[in-house]
Amino acid sequence: MTDFTKTTLAMALEDLLYKKSLGDITVSDITKRAGVNRQTFYYHFKNIFDLLKWSTEKEINEYVQQARNGDGNWKESVLKFVKDLNSRRKVIINAYAAIDSRTFRSYMEMLVDPVVSLILDAKISDASLSKKEMGIMKSFFTSTFIGYFYNWVDSERPTEERVTKELLNYVEISIDAILKAKADKA
Repeated sequence: MTDFTKTTLAMALEDLLYKKSLGDITVSDITKRAGVNRQTFYYHFKNIFDLLKWSTEKEINEYVQQARNGDGNWKESVLKFVKDLNSRRKVIINAYAAIDSRTFRSYMEMLVDPVVSLILDAKISDASLSKKEMGIMKSFFTSTFIGYFYNWVDSERPTEERVTKELLNYVEISIDAILKAKADKA
């Protein structure tokens, strides 16, 4: 029942984020929408940001699990992810508007890190890279996707699928070039 209650609170928050900024939403708004009392909210979460973090982590973990259990086509999985983000653009922008840049970047890293891991795992499964090399690549591509996301938030409209496909092609070309350079050194 606990996960059900948390999910109900998360859904209430998302519904409210379609209408107003995170900074304008109160715990009372969320609990009223969810049909629970304030004590229930505080039993599960410290504050609204804690609920947002839990909801984001849960959603990303479910998405990555589905992608890993899918057909193995990482590009299609990432395209689906971006399409899902585009469909929830208003929610994301309303959350973004109320969060300081450091906190938002940590949310972005939490969001992007599993996606980058999915890509690297698919592309580098047989390559012999050290943990340090993998960490550097992961950091580089995480920063790339976060920059892409910031452009998406700052733009007037959702990103077109062709632009995302182009970015993914650049990522794949970059990974292939890094692996080739490593192989040539060996």
